[in-house]
Amino acid sequence: SRRTPAAALPPPPCARAPPPDVVGKMGIDLEAGGRTWTKPRVTKSQNPYIRLLVKLYRFLARRTDSKFNKVILKRLNMTRKSR
Repeated sequence: SRRTPAAALPPPPCARAPPPDVVGKMGIDLEAGGRTWTKPRVTKSQNPYIRLLVKLYRFLARRTDSKFNKVILKRLNMTRKSR
């Protein structure tokens, strides 16, 4: 029983590179709009004053072209962790 030298053996399967047609095709294509959040986030606060502020700024963001109102609405709807 003759043993072949280590250089003559093919590399183990985990060390091989993927075929060239697979490289660059795996994963989520974020440029094409992958993983989009469909529902707008709504505040879970039970505080009636915050809910009124959200209602007011939602109206103002929709009916005016002010960027300020849109930013305030976005921040009112943010999670506490993201604030």
